[in-house]
Amino acid sequence: LDAAQRQIEAIKTISLRQGLFTLPPALREVAELRKEHSELSLADIGQMLDPPVGKSGINHRMRRLMEIAEKIKEEEIKKSEDELVKLLNENKKLEKEIYDYIKKIKDENITIKQQKEYKLHISWLVNRLKSVDNNIIKYKKVFYAFRCKYDDQTTRRGYDLCHRKHQS
Repeated sequence: LDAAQRQIEAIKTISLRQGLFTLPPALREVAELRKEHSELSLADIGQMLDPPVGKSGINHRMRRLMEIAEKIKEEEIKKSEDELVKLLNENKKLEKEIYDYIKKIKDENITIKQQKEYKLHISWLVNRLKSVDNNIIKYKKVFYAFRCKYDDQTTRRGYDLCHRKHQS
């Protein structure tokens, strides 16, 4: 991707995740101009401002926008990673609980009423486990999508390789 495209991607990230309105006015104005005029050079964007700003000043603002977008991506990766760990731990806990109830059902000293209660509870646990497993799959996809984009934004081939590697 060329520099303008990377800048636009960063601006989209900021816009979608927290909104451009959260930016200081100087950064917001540059972000909006870059989004509207992707074909213009930094010097041309600087000339559109009132008062005009030099190429160096626009470049500095663009770097700040890129840093903000990077920080957002890192936070999203961390959040997805934390959620994934939480779900995996819940998955283990549910599997252990199911196993414990199955052991109780096999015990010869329990009543038929207790067996029915345990089977009902196992049924509920299995449904909860399915829900957790679906969320794990969802968060893995989100996590790997962010991780791949974060690791290699410069080439489409790098993103495709990473995405294929983590698709399952």
